[in-house]
Amino acid sequence: MGGVLKSVDTPLAVGVLTASTTIFISVISILVSKYFEQKLIIRNEQRIKKIPIYEKLIEFTFKILTQARDGKKIRVQFFLSPIK
Repeated sequence: MGGVLKSVDTPLAVGVLTASTTIFISVISILVSKYFEQKLIIRNEQRIKKIPIYEKLIEFTFKILTQARDGKKIRVQFFLSPIK
């Protein structure tokens, strides 16, 4: 391979190296942007799945606070029921 590079004209080698580097950097930047785009999609899907759980947790917290304020016995069974 060293012999091939020695036999190529210097301006041609510089042009080939510049073009190769440009293509390489373009491909890398596309791959990195796709990676971060995929991470964003996954994060948004997880956020949508977490909303019902957070709503249930907030509802449970307010139920405990109101039952404690009213002097009623706190029922934990409410939180153990499956999320719909």
